[in-house]
Amino acid sequence: KNADGRTKMNYEPGESGTIKVSYTATSKPGPTSQSVTVYSNATNTPVAVCRFKATIEIAVSATPSKLTLSLMEENAGMPPITIKSRDDQEFKIVSFSSSKKAIEADFDTNISAKEFVLHPKVNIETLKSNIYGGIISIGLSHPKAKAIQIRYNYKSLWESTPPRLLIHNMERGGQ
Repeated sequence: KNADGRTKMNYEPGESGTIKVSYTATSKPGPTSQSVTVYSNATNTPVAVCRFKATIEIAVSATPSKLTLSLMEENAGMPPITIKSRDDQEFKIVSFSSSKKAIEADFDTNISAKEFVLHPKVNIETLKSNIYGGIISIGLSHPKAKAIQIRYNYKSLWESTPPRLLIHNMERGGQ
């Protein structure tokens, strides 16, 4: 690799070689495209652009795919989470973690299935410290999906409409 992180290969005129390219797909299903630019000292084609098109298929899905929790509800209003194989292959849940360990779930790492329903438990006090929400990450043994992530946030304890509230002539209350 040279200074800018690119791999440099030298070939003599008439030689050929292979360029290995890897791509980490997004977790969103549907079409995607990427390109790789190859620079060479060839006089006929000094720059070659290789374009790749693919359709992302999700092997395992989570429902719900994102969460809005409530500090005012029991267990923050956390619904059950269903993890389901989309390609009919069995898998195991191997880990469960969340930002600042605000959300935990019980599971058996020895059970293989095509679908799991988790009933997470929320630590409300820890959840409050995640002011921007967080991520639940569930590790899987599925050959095509090693983990699945679920983003979460929570509703504030109070809301003001309009967003600004002006208080005039406020006095401290007596006891």
